Amino acid sequence: MPEKMDTGLFFPLGEISPILPLLAGYIILCEGLDFDPAGFFIIYIDKSKKEIVVEHYLNVEKKGAKVATGRLNAVMRGKNAEKLSRAIVEAGLVSRLDHAAYVGRELHKAELALKKGVRYEQDGPLRL
Repeated sequence: MPEKMDTGLFFPLGEISPILPLLAGYIILCEGLDFDPAGFFIIYIDKSKKEIVVEHYLNVEKKGAKVATGRLNAVMRGKNAEKLSRAIVEAGLVSRLDHAAYVGRELHKAELALKKGVRYEQDGPLRL
């Protein structure tokens, strides 16, 4: 994993990151989902900095559950969905095409929400 990508968007946290529970309000329904072995993302908007924030978590398997928590692996920030998407792919943070497409759609929604000044919620509808 690179120390820092040329885009200035990639900030790896390495092995020192703690195992964190998912943020309150996020529920991952494990039934019928096939998780990306490369991990999962939490995407939100930092209103104070007017940026999209992408947190990448490595899967942490618990007995009897597919994914209950994750180890924070990287944080990316930016205003452009395409640049963030490319940085994610170049860093190898997705291993499945369906997951890459999903992340791209969510980043596009986040960018639109940021530009229009409306609320963004991952996996939720965008109300313009």
